[in-house]
Formats: sequence, structure tokens, C-alpha cells
Amino acid sequence: MPRLIYTTFDGVRHAYSIPPGTTAIGRTPNNDLQIDELELSSHHCTIELQENAIIVKDLQSVSGTFVDGEPVTEAKVSPGQIISLGSFLLTLNGDDDGSIRSLRAEQGPVQLKDGSYSCLRHTESRAKYECENCFDLACEKCACAIGQSTGAPKAKCNFCGGDYRLIDWSGLEKRAKDVLVDLFVPQRVKKAMNLWEQHKHRLRPKKPGES
Repeated sequence: MPRLIYTTFDGVRHAYSIPPGTTAIGRTPNNDLQIDELELSSHHCTIELQENAIIVKDLQSVSGTFVDGEPVTEAKVSPGQIISLGSFLLTLNGDDDGSIRSLRAEQGPVQLKDGSYSCLRHTESRAKYECENCFDLACEKCACAIGQSTGAPKAKCNFCGGDYRLIDWSGLEKRAKDVLVDLFVPQRVKKAMNLWEQHKHRLRPKKPGES
């Protein structure tokens, strides 16, 4: 069964299985799929799952309905395409359990001990890439596998077609000494050590000619 994958304002990722027939999508509770986001109209669009097609239809929404960036009033959509309700993104996922897309985790990433976040599919591995469109987080292994599955560069997200960008975690790196200091050195000693680091250059012997 095809699914809609989306991330709400609180960072939670959701997967909604599209049932046969017509599904109404909008901001208010009287929709089949309620998404309480400001970009959506009260009744924004419908998605109809037919026997051989999936049809999205705009309901005269304020911010519009788009498929892969193109405005539509009614259009046939396929797995892998992005449906935008205003600027809110929904990814249409297929029902092929063997595909790379189905391997994407439906829960959020795990925060690792060093403060970085994990790949969505391998929660023990640090995410190295982030998709600029759907914010998929991928480790090196996943990025390579995704690229190999389509022949595309590994910096291309196969889930939505967006570009991967490298994540810079360098600000989180700590030397072993820093970790030990944080864990075991009392605060007053840390303060003294910081003062020493700031002023120790003043205590070195002056070279001839220095003022």
C-alpha cells in the first residue's frame, strides 16, 4: 500500500498508508488525514487511490498544491514524487518492501553520545549526509547504497531526489583530555586551568630584543 511520508513542525516523522478511495487532507479534524500546519488550508487537497493510478486534486487551497514543484489542480502522481501543500512537503512512497525507500526509518534519528545524530536506517552510525529537501539523514554506507541503486551520484537522495549535503559535526569533536576534564575535574580547578592557559605566555622568558 502506498504511503505519504512527512515531517511535522516538531521534528516528528510520520507515515500514512493511503487506503483505496479518496483521502481528504487538511488542517482541520474533519479530514481523513489532519496535518495541523499553517501552510495547509482547512481542506487542502484529496488523494484518490484508484486501481491503477494515484490522483491528487487541489481543493482551491490558499497556498496551492504542487507535484515536484509544479502547480497542479489535478494530477497523476507516482511513488518517489514530492507533493507540496504550500511549502509543506509530502513524499509519496511505494509499496515495494525491497526498495531503498522502504528502508527509511519512520521514527526520528537517535542522538549519539558525542551529541551528533544517527543515520535514520542505522541508529548506531553517525549521519554524514542530510537531504536538502526531505531532511533524510544518511551514513556513508547508506549514501553509497542509494547511489548504486539508481546509478546516481551518492550525494543524491533517492528518497525524494534532492541533493545531499555533508553535515559538519566538527564542533562536537573533543580530545580525550577534554572529556576527562569535563567528567572529573572540579569547577574551581577548571577555572584555575583556564586562567593559566590565558596568562602562561606572560611568564615565559623574554628573548633578547623583546619589549
